[in-house]
This record gives sequence, structure tokens and C-alpha cells, in this order.
Amino acid sequence: MKRAEWFLNNGYSAKRTSEITGIPKDLCEAMKNGRSENRAWQGLEDEGRQAGSIRKGQERFAENRGA
Repeated sequence: MKRAEWFLNNGYSAKRTSEITGIPKDLCEAMKNGRSENRAWQGLEDEGRQAGSIRKGQERFAENRGA
């Protein structure tokens, strides 16, 4: 992660840093936006949970409409 931080701090884009280090692009973007590594992972997990609950809600809505 320190290597990724070095690339991000020295003007590399999140996409290019991801290609070089193998770290997921969205994690690199979160780190570039000033989040620490742990906060970046937490933010990605929260976004995933929200997307999952939104998807479940949409599925339930579709089931209720069709029933």
C-alpha cells in the first residue's frame, strides 16, 4: 500500500497506479481522495452493502408488482 501511496502522491492516476500495483482501481481512487487504506476499504464495503440492499429492494418490488 505504501507503494501505491507513493505513485498516487507523485502524480500517477488511480487507473495507472492500479495497473502497476495490482490494487483495485476504486481503492486507489479512494486513497487518492485522501482516505487512509482502512477508511478506503471501509468505504468500499459500505458502498457494496448499499448496492446489495438497493438490489434486494428492487427485486422485492418487482416480485410484489408481479404477484
